[in-house]
Amino acid sequence: MLFRRIVSIGAVTLAGAKIGRDLDLRGARLLSPYWYAIRAPGLRVGGYFYLGPSLVLGDLELSYLEVVRGLDWTRLRLPPECTHNSASYQARSALSRLNLSHSNLGAELRAERLTSNVMFEIDLGSTRVATLRDRWPAGWGGDQSDPNRVSLNLDGFAYDRIAHLGEQKAQLDLAASATARVKQLPHRFVALARRAPLLLAGAYARRRRVAPHSVAPSSNSSVRVRTTPPRFSVKARLEWLNLQREGEFFPQPYRHLGRVLRAHGHQGAAREVEIKERSLAPAGFFYRHVVRPLFRWGFGFGLSPGNASITLVAFILAGWLGTYLAMRDGAMVLTAAPVAGVIIPDSGVPRAAMENGQPSFATIEARCTDQIVPLFYSIDLMLPIIPLHQETKCEISMLPEFSGWQLAKLVFSIVGKIVTALALITFSGVLKVRSEE
Repeated sequence: MLFRRIVSIGAVTLAGAKIGRDLDLRGARLLSPYWYAIRAPGLRVGGYFYLGPSLVLGDLELSYLEVVRGLDWTRLRLPPECTHNSASYQARSALSRLNLSHSNLGAELRAERLTSNVMFEIDLGSTRVATLRDRWPAGWGGDQSDPNRVSLNLDGFAYDRIAHLGEQKAQLDLAASATARVKQLPHRFVALARRAPLLLAGAYARRRRVAPHSVAPSSNSSVRVRTTPPRFSVKARLEWLNLQREGEFFPQPYRHLGRVLRAHGHQGAAREVEIKERSLAPAGFFYRHVVRPLFRWGFGFGLSPGNASITLVAFILAGWLGTYLAMRDGAMVLTAAPVAGVIIPDSGVPRAAMENGQPSFATIEARCTDQIVPLFYSIDLMLPIIPLHQETKCEISMLPEFSGWQLAKLVFSIVGKIVTALALITFSGVLKVRSEE
């Protein structure tokens, strides 16, 4: 059924129609100043549905659509008004709608170069397609410089693959590029080590004035390096998910995108999507504003070993610095042994003391100098189970002027044990395995 370059004033109704081959609306001008430009719930198309390039003024009701080959809305335009034969037509509302809910779009959904000068809502709820072949952001009503006017409903939208993942390699930032090069260093080293005997043999042959080709190559001369799929920037896909209706949150679009990216071999991108989903999930006030930001940036919700490593090292260095400053201020002291050779009165009560030089200088506490290593002392405070026997050698002085150091040690010990436990959970991958189930 060919509607090429047709001009329709009013609604095109194809409700429940069955078309054996293609439905072609390329070049059409569908002007409906009332409500629907196309009203076709339950439409069945046995071939390809070309919805663009066309100009539409009004809503598109295509719920329960069934297409065999696919749907293409490339160069679909939605202006606020249009002129035809000296007559001017304006949209009934500032919001236009494309309803594709509960549809089966067949082989592919091609979304490229969509132009919307009105607020446009695309409902893809409970819709399924084999391949999502889109361009961001041009295929969804925007470009790099223009904010999007389109809102989406992606709850239940399912697709098996995304067609243009490999073409997003140009969006790599410098940090990701450097990380990828570092990851390739072991493979290059192995390849060089395997080729070393052949290179040495060639050099020896040249030195003996023997033709290099006379040296028989080793049977292991061919080096196979296992490569991984190129990492792409997931920022565009997250911006696409952010087009969902304001004030609504559905976890399914994030989880489905994570599964598709993992199936494509992009494990890191899938983790980024899962982290984004958990950061947007509804939660209580305290968890949303206090616990969740710390858990996200510190450990990536248990999915980012890199963040966990940085957090753990930062806490260890902070403990090392605090221990060093406490020793410099004289807050770290040696406590008296249960049996001592010197007894001195303390507020009228005899107490055991340690001799510090002359007996007249005997004191209950002696300054800690080289009895501990500040770095190991901070690690000992953070380890929940394994003792390094550093904490038992020196304590914070019980004098009132060091009460701030006593509180700092207590807080650091509690928070450090929590950080260590969360880091171990992140390194173990327990939460990662659960997210992939």
